[in-house]
Amino acid sequence: MKASSLLVCGLLILGNFAYAVSPQPPFPMELNEDAITSLNLNDSIETLLIFPHELRLLSGRGFTMGKEEGVVQYQIGKISNILHLRPLEAEFDILAKVMVQDSVYVFRLSNSDTPATVIRFAERLVNPDEDEPTAELNNSQVAEMTRVPSLERQQEMIRLVAEEHKLRPQLPHLYETYHAKEFDVVSSQGPFEISLEYIGRFYGEDCLVFSGTVSTTSTVEAVVPYDEFQLQIGDSGEFALSQTIYTRASVTKEKPAFFIGVLVGDGDGRPGHYRLENDFSITLRR
Repeated sequence: MKASSLLVCGLLILGNFAYAVSPQPPFPMELNEDAITSLNLNDSIETLLIFPHELRLLSGRGFTMGKEEGVVQYQIGKISNILHLRPLEAEFDILAKVMVQDSVYVFRLSNSDTPATVIRFAERLVNPDEDEPTAELNNSQVAEMTRVPSLERQQEMIRLVAEEHKLRPQLPHLYETYHAKEFDVVSSQGPFEISLEYIGRFYGEDCLVFSGTVSTTSTVEAVVPYDEFQLQIGDSGEFALSQTIYTRASVTKEKPAFFIGVLVGDGDGRPGHYRLENDFSITLRR
């Protein structure tokens, strides 16, 4: 009797193991406008999709925010390029359309015992260990690059760079295509010293994030009487940064002001696509 009980118990354990859900580890995937991309989901877990840009539209029969009937519930995260998916039924097979910037992608969502947990999407998968692209790209290469990041995305990139030490351990997937370089470039302007210390870049986005400090050589506190930073890139000219943030408007030699800002394209509405190996310097502009 005891042997029979053990045998039955063993069969039940093996049966449960054979049909258990096996979530997949996070992985990258390339977006494709010309194909239907299959995604494996399961009603026992939530799947997180991370897109390279903010989401603009989601639709599809059976695709719901929970306010109406549907079989797969979605929710856009606090960061607008993150999408949470959770099936509401055990069996389902639907098509979902997702608009990212000006591109629309179609996904086939179906039930699977090997569901995705986190998928990091990119227009083009890149190897972070590869050399960065050349400083100036030809027209066909520029066409392959992503569009100018939105204002919201620029603000998000500033936050990711400014709080990298805290956010990278928590959200490593958001730094998959991130490259950065430390600088020690100081320029003098009147009683002020402007130090360029750090530049970050998210590959595939025509945007550079700069940070540094402003101090004064004066022995008294001085108010920075300038409206914006002006960036010099090699021999390419001078460009104004946008979205600049200061920690304080007045500075001393002992208490410099931290700043962080972004350069979008060439700063004047045209593509820039500058790599981190360029020579940079920075000044202030009235």
